[in-house]
Amino acid sequence: MPAFTARVNFYLPGGGSLNIGGDDEVADIDRINQNLQKIDEFLGIPDAVSFPADPFPGQAVTINGNSFRWRDDAGRWDQLTVPVGKTAPANPEEGWLWVDTN
Repeated sequence: MPAFTARVNFYLPGGGSLNIGGDDEVADIDRINQNLQKIDEFLGIPDAVSFPADPFPGQAVTINGNSFRWRDDAGRWDQLTVPVGKTAPANPEEGWLWVDTN
């Protein structure tokens, strides 16, 4: 019986020397490849048009050139970059910064 990681829901085939997931089983290559695709998707900071609906702790995204990281303990996105320009960013939230060059 396989197990899954709590944060990103990676497939963990059963068995092995650590006995994760129960009895030994033949690994499902398709599921392992899905795990690798998830890792590839979340490396770096992907561009997005909106915040993910179900972020995992520490997940980062870039929206309109501004980077944000999900703080699960606070239930919010923290801004990682400070936008610079003549107009304020669209839809700012409390605590976000921007530098006015006017």
